[in-house]
Amino acid sequence: MDEKIRLQARELLLRSRIYRFVALCFAAIGLVIFIILYFRVIDGDIMQALRKPSFIVITIVPFLPAFILSRMSIRAGNKLMKLLENIQQNEK
Repeated sequence: MDEKIRLQARELLLRSRIYRFVALCFAAIGLVIFIILYFRVIDGDIMQALRKPSFIVITIVPFLPAFILSRMSIRAGNKLMKLLENIQQNEK
């Protein structure tokens, strides 16, 4: 395998794993923020939360970075798979 391609594959793998790890961190932080908001603002009453659409939107916002980073991780993984498939086809 060419050194340039090997480094590119390594970079994609590393990027995918870092994005996934950071996405999990953001998801955990989002969950903590959700729990804090739920018990402080709504006082644990789910019906009151459903009556406030703004609360639902506000609770989704902390999870957006996790979602975006997860998508970036998937894209990097897909690029890596395509690169590895191309390498495998070229070797045949």
